[in-house]
Amino acid sequence: MGKQKTKAIHTMTESTPNATKGYPFTNILFEDSQTTVLIQHREKLVCAPISDADKLHELISLFIGFKSETITKFEETSEDFKADIPKI
Repeated sequence: MGKQKTKAIHTMTESTPNATKGYPFTNILFEDSQTTVLIQHREKLVCAPISDADKLHELISLFIGFKSETITKFEETSEDFKADIPKI
């Protein structure tokens, strides 16, 4: 990867709060046509070259499978409710 591309990825992942105000950093992908970066909960989780199909598949699967804390809590509460219904 060239120095310009490396610098672009570094900028995307290290200074994201300042460089891209307004983006939701809970679960977001960045790419520069060479490399894809997955950020979850404001942390760089995976960085993969677009040419590496296995790593890219892993990255996209993590991105698509992501559940926010709100969704996780809702699902847990829903399961608790289902368990409590027969008791009522």
